[in-house]
Amino acid sequence: ELGILLPETVEIAVSLLGVGDNRCADLPYNARDALAEFKARGLLGPVLRSPTDTSSNTSTTASAMAARGKPLISVRDLHFSYPDSGEALSGVSLDLFEGELLAVVGRNGAGKSTLSKLLVGLLKPSGGVLELFGKSAKAWKIHELAERVSLVFQNPEHQFLTDSVRDEIVYSLSSKGVEDPGEIKRRTDEALDRMELGAFAASHPFALSAGMKRRLGVATMLVGNPQVLIVDEPTYGQDARMTRTLMAVLDEFRSKGVSIVMITHDMRLVQEYADSVVVLNEGRISYDGEPAQLFDRGDLLAQARLRPTILQDLLSLYQAGGGVVEGSFRKTGDFIAALEPQTASGALNVR
Repeated sequence: ELGILLPETVEIAVSLLGVGDNRCADLPYNARDALAEFKARGLLGPVLRSPTDTSSNTSTTASAMAARGKPLISVRDLHFSYPDSGEALSGVSLDLFEGELLAVVGRNGAGKSTLSKLLVGLLKPSGGVLELFGKSAKAWKIHELAERVSLVFQNPEHQFLTDSVRDEIVYSLSSKGVEDPGEIKRRTDEALDRMELGAFAASHPFALSAGMKRRLGVATMLVGNPQVLIVDEPTYGQDARMTRTLMAVLDEFRSKGVSIVMITHDMRLVQEYADSVVVLNEGRISYDGEPAQLFDRGDLLAQARLRPTILQDLLSLYQAGGGVVEGSFRKTGDFIAALEPQTASGALNVR
């Protein structure tokens, strides 16, 4: 009711119970306790088979890569150095395809924000090749690139320019060449409603909470219909419901062909939504591939100071105990649906 994000183990247990009046102390928090509870209740067989059709997911197989076509953004051996702090990026290579959600993760100072600023033209590479929409980054003027690529800063207040929430969105539309007053009002009202900011339309952007500022930043960038959206920590300051709403909005735009680069520390978001993930570590890419394979790389996760999700801990412990996992498990719903049929009759009865 308060919108607090639950650990995946608790989310699964509550879903199986179908009731909400149990004390939190009675629910399994960590993966080991949850797995023991599920086994004791006879919910786990020798095989966990995901109901999710993985054939529709983005894949790094050769055939799937070919079907993606030419990348919108292509980076090869990219380098960047700050004058007084040395090299921030060293030999970075990656591709971003149409309609892809690419997650960029890594510890603080790994080079994530530097990469995002290079992709929108705020910084210029000191070496390597950066191609944007088939042209060298050097051939783009910033105002031309801004028509295609939008960036929501880690601190979105750094890009606020007006004295009201409504005017921020209006300004964004006007800067994209939208002139019709009726069209501006319609799209502004739609954006305010989608981000649940209508009640704060007359407020100064700096008066908003941190979470609301993030939503306003996303709204001002998406309203211009970019081809690529780069967003730094999109769900920072959001409760569980608003996190789902924001990710649903990003998913909607992705389905229309918008490519999204999501910089995040939230590995659950990576597992649930990302088509591919890049791990930056000390300015270099140490992993570029699917989220599922990343979670199997414990050494790499530890080196980059990343933690697997609790759902992944559940699956890993299940496999360590001799269980077989088949298919893709990205959300708690996949795990619940894969449990033994007894779940339908409320076999889990935590007291």
